[in-house]
Amino acid sequence: MKKIVIGVDEAGRGCLAGSVFAAALCFGDDTILPDVISKFKDSKLFSEKARFGLYELIKSNNILYCISSKSASEIDETDILKSTLAAMRESIFGLIQKISNVYKNCSVEVIVDGNCVPYIEGVDITAVVKADRDFSVVSAASIVAKCEKDIEAYKIHEEFPQYGFARHKCYGTSEHIDALAKYGTCKYHRMSYAPIKELKYSRGFHEVKNIILKTPRADIESVFFEKLVHLGHALEHNEILCLKKIYAVRVKKEMKR
Repeated sequence: MKKIVIGVDEAGRGCLAGSVFAAALCFGDDTILPDVISKFKDSKLFSEKARFGLYELIKSNNILYCISSKSASEIDETDILKSTLAAMRESIFGLIQKISNVYKNCSVEVIVDGNCVPYIEGVDITAVVKADRDFSVVSAASIVAKCEKDIEAYKIHEEFPQYGFARHKCYGTSEHIDALAKYGTCKYHRMSYAPIKELKYSRGFHEVKNIILKTPRADIESVFFEKLVHLGHALEHNEILCLKKIYAVRVKKEMKR
């Protein structure tokens, strides 16, 4: 029985806007040349031009793949992890269907980049951290997902050029954050994400947040709580909870150093 390895990766999980994409891909056809397969590695290591060139290589070599995505509104309704796993599950299902149409007697093994996998009954799925660097089939899936996310970013940019989506590809760069402060959100933004939610917070919130992020390690605890007592009466309850989470993350990072 022929065994086919499916690689799966996502793109856009950390973005502030647009969809999260998942791609499932396999090199099932034995006629695909080894020198073609060897070209693939983590999509983030390529320039955008090189990445799209490899995407065209995938299409021209009859490599089987399937893409699924979840919109910003779907992400806000559940959360980014559930949305990502749902997109992965759909892409795997879709690719298995394509494989069954081509290969009548085969089994599949799925390798997912990361540490979480979708559950599919009867399908062997393994999570591998940084699989996109170690497995060519996952690297190729990574390229497909990343290119599809970039294509979406260009389309959103055409509709809302003031945010600079074509440049930052929906990620939370300083340009993007500045545009959000100036123009507010658009229909593609993920309203459940912290940088988006914080837009409506008070000046006092942002003052304390900057203190948390910029105060030297030795002084952060005393300065944070002193400022929180001083401004606490002017802050909303949800603002205080958010600041405490930001503080806890900063302290945890400092402890690891």
